[in-house]
Order: sequence, then structure tokens, then C-alpha cells
Amino acid sequence: MRSSPRICGRIAQNRETWKLVSNPVRVASFVFIGKLSAVIGRGGEGRHSIGNGRAVAQTRAIGQFFSQMKRALVIAWMSSAWLVVHAADQPLLRVYIAAKGPGAGLHAADFPMFPKLGYISDKPDLIISQLENVAFGLRPGDPKPDGGKPSPTEDPRSLQLHLSAKDAAALNKLTSAHLGSRLLLMLNDQPLVAPEIKTPMIGQSMYISHVPKELNTKELKAKLETLVQKPKQSQPSATPVPKA
Repeated sequence: MRSSPRICGRIAQNRETWKLVSNPVRVASFVFIGKLSAVIGRGGEGRHSIGNGRAVAQTRAIGQFFSQMKRALVIAWMSSAWLVVHAADQPLLRVYIAAKGPGAGLHAADFPMFPKLGYISDKPDLIISQLENVAFGLRPGDPKPDGGKPSPTEDPRSLQLHLSAKDAAALNKLTSAHLGSRLLLMLNDQPLVAPEIKTPMIGQSMYISHVPKELNTKELKAKLETLVQKPKQSQPSATPVPKA
């Protein structure tokens, strides 16, 4: 009895199917591929049927998982982009030592407020990112009618910055090593003061005795107050920047 070509083809197809099903690794691979295709295609609801209700439920769970992962990645990317954009807006106090003569890695510091200041590095010698307090400076008060000692009054054109103990120690070390040079203090790219270093800085108070007239002292004080925060760790906020 001869079998028709159609019957023989079906028998061969069934044998190939049995070989495929009898190999659990192949079955798992095809199931996984089917799930992944469903996830990519329609979020787990599937263009292709995987076989039974449990497989469909698993596919939907995988789809929900990938959907949540995608949402989390988008949120993380947006947060990172926001931080990068606003990083430049965050105020930082930058301290530079202005050398009297040119040198390797130095460029001329020439500002309208402080012309021909000297030569500073491209990177600050010190960065201060945290303050303990900011206040207006004080000036001698008017004499009292009774001849008593006058009380100091607030000076709206000067500021007193209270540094942390560790920041003050770092600034003391820096000024001790550069007596006779000029110290340039900048808020981001805005120069604030540039005194000559006659003695090492001692204590935690740093004074801006004469705020440049081009600046609004109240607005400057408000910006500096954003650096005032409770210390979260014992590490100093003043960070010496290594020279390239």
C-alpha cells in the first residue's frame, strides 16, 4: 500500500514537530522569543498566541515590567538632564591666588572692577560650596549724646561670611602659602573682592568690606544665603582643586 505524497509530508512534518517539542531547551527558547515578541509588539497583549492562559499572563507581566522599566529610564534621563542644565546656576564661591607675574597654566586676570589684577589659573585654588551664615557687616555707630560708647550699626554695603571650621582651616593654609599675593574671591564668574594677602587668614569670618558698586548688596546676600545649610557630613566643603 502506497502512501500519498500529502500523507508522507504530514508524517515528516509531525516528526520534525516531535523533535522540536522533545527538546526542552528549544521549547523554552521559542516560548521566550514568543514572549519577547509579544512585549515588543503590543506591550504584552501579544500578536502571537504563546499557547495557554498561563503563558499569556506571564507575557503580560513581562510587558508591564518592561513598560515600568521604560518609564523609570525616561524619568531618570529627564532628572539627569535637569541637573546638568541647572548645575551652572548653583552658586559657588571660587578662590584664586593671583600671581604677580605670568607662569605656566596662568592667564591674565583683568576685570572692570579689578583691572590688571595679576595672573590666575584656569581652575580655582579653592572652592567653597557651603557657608554657616551670611550677614551684613557692621560699622561704627554715631556718638551718643551722653558721651557713651557708640554701638555698631549695620553696613548695607559690606558682608560678613561665616565659614565652616574646616573651610576656614583650608583658607588659612592657602593664604599662609601666598603672602604678598592677591586673593580673588568670585561668586561663580562674578568677582567680589581682591585684597592683598598681608597676613594669613585666621578665624571663620571672611569680610567683603566694600561690595562693588555695580552689584546689588541685597541680591548678592540672597544668593550667598543659598549656600547656608546644615552640614550633612564631616567632609569640608572647601575643596582644593588639583592643577592640571
